[in-house]
Amino acid sequence: MHALRSRCDAVIVGGGTVRADDPLLTSRGRRDPEPLRVVLSRRLDLPAQARLWDQAAAPTLVAHGPEPPAEAVARLEALGVERLALPACAPAPLLEALARRGCNRVLWECGPELAAAAIRENCVQEVAAVIAPKLLGGLPARTPLAELGLTAMEQVRPWIALPPRPLGGDWLWRLQIPDLPSG
Repeated sequence: MHALRSRCDAVIVGGGTVRADDPLLTSRGRRDPEPLRVVLSRRLDLPAQARLWDQAAAPTLVAHGPEPPAEAVARLEALGVERLALPACAPAPLLEALARRGCNRVLWECGPELAAAAIRENCVQEVAAVIAPKLLGGLPARTPLAELGLTAMEQVRPWIALPPRPLGGDWLWRLQIPDLPSG
């Protein structure tokens, strides 16, 4: 993941990932400067103590929709975290705003809801998955995507499977979409 991040201008997560994982989202020195760390959050109900707020590690931007809660805005401003108000808290407006900042290669390193929304809004050109040859399960196990709204195989968009390659003791499997539909 550090190598993938190093090839990007920005790494995007949702508020749920920040709350659940407290990620650092850096390339661990594989890139200088580090990619912009971006949090897309509807409610801005983000933890006051998060590794992302350490601006010495890498810059962080919190994007949100219109009319964010005033107390959450004040909390982020007190932390010195840059905010970006979007017309809608969604992947497409976020990508447009990031492109205006020169961030053209982004990594969606997010949970299933935001990942599915990014795919639905045609904001994804390639999927990279690191699959460990291990089994996990039970109720807390999460899949990488939430509901995409597909009910028949005819609705599934074709992706090109790139050859898998070893990644330490794991495997990196990549899928690439051949053409984005015009929107």
